[in-house]
Amino acid sequence: MNSLRVEMMALEEEEERGIQRAELMANRATTWRLILFGGMAIANLGCLRWAYGVIRGEMAQRELVNRENQRQSARLAAIVESSEDAILSKTLDGTLLSWNAAAERIFGYTSEEAIGQSITMLLPPDRLAEETEIIGKLRAGHRIEHFETVRRCKDGRLIDVAITVSPMRNSAGEIVAASKIVRNITAWKQAQDALRESEAALRTIFNAAYDGILLHSRDGKILDANDRFLEMYRVSRKSLADLRVADLADIETLASELPAIWERVMRGEPQLFEWTVRRPADGSEFWVEVFLRRLRIRGQDLIMANLRDITDIVVARETLAHSRVELEKVVQERTAQLRETIGELEGFSYSLSHDMRAPLRTMRSFSQILLEETNGTISEENREHLKRIEKAAGRLDALINDVLSYSRMLREQIELEPVDVDQLARDVIAERPNLHPPAVEIQIESPLLSM
Repeated sequence: MNSLRVEMMALEEEEERGIQRAELMANRATTWRLILFGGMAIANLGCLRWAYGVIRGEMAQRELVNRENQRQSARLAAIVESSEDAILSKTLDGTLLSWNAAAERIFGYTSEEAIGQSITMLLPPDRLAEETEIIGKLRAGHRIEHFETVRRCKDGRLIDVAITVSPMRNSAGEIVAASKIVRNITAWKQAQDALRESEAALRTIFNAAYDGILLHSRDGKILDANDRFLEMYRVSRKSLADLRVADLADIETLASELPAIWERVMRGEPQLFEWTVRRPADGSEFWVEVFLRRLRIRGQDLIMANLRDITDIVVARETLAHSRVELEKVVQERTAQLRETIGELEGFSYSLSHDMRAPLRTMRSFSQILLEETNGTISEENREHLKRIEKAAGRLDALINDVLSYSRMLREQIELEPVDVDQLARDVIAERPNLHPPAVEIQIESPLLSM
């Protein structure tokens, strides 16, 4: 638009000079022709007519030039009026000379309200010094481009604008005025502020992540990292620019494995693995879980690495594995001791059963002898006592057999069999004379397991 204004002014000046030259030439030609033709008027009336035709043609040509200049001026004026930017002009003392439709839409003043007024009506009180600075630069012949500032509308609203100011010269080359293009950038500034706030929020989230995050190119050049990554590797953000991925891991592992991993990532296949890495400052190593994925940022394929310090987990895992080995050793030792104890218990059981069966056999034998030899000579009560002694000795013998069977269960598979609980209860009661009626009344529900 500045170029259009300069061109329009140049055309107007050229038009004015052309008109002056045409008038001067026409006046001189007319004078000479009148002298010449006056002398020859009597002799040749046809020459007079020819001179009149020449003069008439020159006048028509000048009219065509004037019309063309007017059309060009009209086109430039239409362009100015149709612009989305405010286009205005002012004197060097700040008086407004022109005001297009966009200026009216942006600031709210009509051309009648604005033209003739001071440009300071658009300036907030705290920015009045800007106009003095702008006028000073214009007087020195300087052009001001894309000057971002704040201006005030008719309703008092403040808007963000970008201003371009150009000096305007007269035919003598003197700066007599200034043209100004004002663009309303309020929406753009708001979008920029929202973008900055969004970027700040994303940066906050980026730095607050629990995992270390590293962004690097395919060739291993580090582009960015969050605070957690810097903390894990004990490096400063300033020194990060001088590091590469090769500085953060074992060189041999990097050369043999990582290129193939990166190739898969670039094909869109995320990678998850555990890796031993080292700190550049002191060379200390620690374990990380690495998750790699491809990101496309501003037309460039990059690799984002999420790294989680799993050193404690690896140490705990190794400790657990060592403890498992130790536990297996302890179990084996305890098992060997238990087997030895079981063997001793079996020997004791066999010895105990052998030592106890001898007196039992004696008890049962003498009980039977007494029963046979005293048949009919002792009381029925004493006979019953002898029978009970023999029966008790039989139960004790059966108990010894059960103990031996129980000791063998540790080496044999246990077989479950049903037990008649009702009969078991009756047998227990029958073995105890003091539980017989009339001393005690006993009732057994049948079946007993339903109780």
